Amino acid sequence: MSTYANTHPLRGGRPVSLDEVASRFITTGSSASPVGEFLDAFYVERDHSSRQIMLDTRPRPSGDTRIDAYLAAVAEHLAMEYDLIIPAWCLDAERFLHRAWFTSSLESMKAMLLV
Repeated sequence: MSTYANTHPLRGGRPVSLDEVASRFITTGSSASPVGEFLDAFYVERDHSSRQIMLDTRPRPSGDTRIDAYLAAVAEHLAMEYDLIIPAWCLDAERFLHRAWFTSSLESMKAMLLV
């Protein structure tokens, strides 16, 4: 873990790496809150290199292939949106799903997400 993750004043207990998100998922079985907290920490951080560090740490396997793929998608999206380098771990074969997965159980949302 980087020095940044341990010393950043805005951390406030939020996970500052996707590995921390995976760790919390393993412990709690929920990804919603840790991902949201990670995003809060990411958006508050203004330093470009610190944001890159937040994405670079390869998350440990969560035990759920959907969560592993989701974390890669989060990292890839943030890297593209904030002009960062997409971490190489995002392209690992185990980070891809063979079937679509929707985080919402609302059928009406699926059509909107596909468009």
